[in-house]
Amino acid sequence: MQASFVEILMDHIMGGRMIPKVQIERAVGPILSMFLEDVLTETLRDDPDLSGPIAMICPEFPLKKPGNRQSTNIDWLMYNTVRRQLLLVELKTSDTSVDADQNAIYHAKQKAVNREGGSFLIEDLEQVKGASAESGKYQYIVDKVSKYKNEISECHDAKIIYLVPKSAEHKVQGQADKVLTFGMLSNSITGSFAEEWTIIRSHLCALDDSSQRVRNRQSAPVSKTARVSKTAHGSKTDRTLNFADRCDFRSIIELCKKMGDAIVVGFSGGEEVLASRDISSLKDRTYKWDHAIGGTGKKDSRNWIRGSVFFRIINEKSKLTK
Repeated sequence: MQASFVEILMDHIMGGRMIPKVQIERAVGPILSMFLEDVLTETLRDDPDLSGPIAMICPEFPLKKPGNRQSTNIDWLMYNTVRRQLLLVELKTSDTSVDADQNAIYHAKQKAVNREGGSFLIEDLEQVKGASAESGKYQYIVDKVSKYKNEISECHDAKIIYLVPKSAEHKVQGQADKVLTFGMLSNSITGSFAEEWTIIRSHLCALDDSSQRVRNRQSAPVSKTARVSKTAHGSKTDRTLNFADRCDFRSIIELCKKMGDAIVVGFSGGEEVLASRDISSLKDRTYKWDHAIGGTGKKDSRNWIRGSVFFRIINEKSKLTK
């Protein structure tokens, strides 16, 4: 099965996780921008405080620092059109990239919006533009934001949302109105590029288990319970995860169909054992999967099956039962 351009692109980007000084956020951010309105609207559909249609105002929106005309950028400035909320949305792709000083600026801007409205954001933007040698770029942002000038000026409700790997969730918990890990993002959206989003999300979910400890192949700290817990062979049970995610039978089939050899599926005994199993028993279990390139940990071929092979075996079994 031939991989699509989106699959190849995301494989290439995710491979950068293990290259020193490569900043995945710079590659992931523009791609996410294309989908974020629909993704956040769907993800927060049932949220009691944030549900509603969400519109993009501007990516990389400059927030003026106190005391000067320099700025730090929030990854996305967005707007809930029903609740009339400004959303400061920040992306982190590593557990080591959380910045306390940056977070303090976001909170200061949030409090100012809640207290006096958002008009100062546009005034600050003009000041930053006037002090920059790239005033033309800032003018582009001014023009882009002008569509929402009234909404920003009249807004007295700002929320901070962090989109982070699960390994970084604890670092920003309590520092934002909403913390979303990549696995929490809706797997389905409407629109022309719904299928592409499913592929992109599946790759982003690999970031959830990517931590400095995992990248350095270090064992996780052993809890008191784990220290005394032994396996049948007397060894400690502490192990780091070596897969991107788990999913049910239907989801793994769809993933294999779309991604083919870009992923591998965990199955004890490999292809031979899979082929011997009854289809009904296979439908009642969950499956580990990982990226074939840039995945986590070693993949023993005896217990991991290429996505295209897994799909072919299941497809053949399904035909026999019809």
